[in-house]
Amino acid sequence: MERKIDRFDKYVNFRGLNSNRVTREAQLSIGTLGKSRKEGKDLSNKSIEKILKCYLELNRKWLLYGEGDMLTDGGSVLLEDSPSQYGICKECADKEKEIIKLKNRITFLTENIREYKKENSEKDQQIGRLKSILEQNGIVTF
Repeated sequence: MERKIDRFDKYVNFRGLNSNRVTREAQLSIGTLGKSRKEGKDLSNKSIEKILKCYLELNRKWLLYGEGDMLTDGGSVLLEDSPSQYGICKECADKEKEIIKLKNRITFLTENIREYKKENSEKDQQIGRLKSILEQNGIVTF
């Protein structure tokens, strides 16, 4: 039978995370994930709550019971029952959805910036090579 830690490991691999990063981001005790992976062990409810608060796109029912999809619908928090059942008010759930959208936008923009920096670096190198060629041929560069 698949354990919660096994399902969480699938999410970690899917997102390209590692245990150190997860421990830091979810504010887990050091060694929690490693201990949970041992035979006969699993994630505690306290650890699961910390993980779910940190990784909002992770589907609670999937992590706990293996039901449904790994990710919540469209990156938003799934609150199929009443939000208060999970200790989350409707307004807070809406704000969490907005935070997820903003985080996704930030990630997208950060990746674009990284690509532009790489392109600029390549163009700077090309300009340097062209200047060198011009200088070698006695043409003054500006």
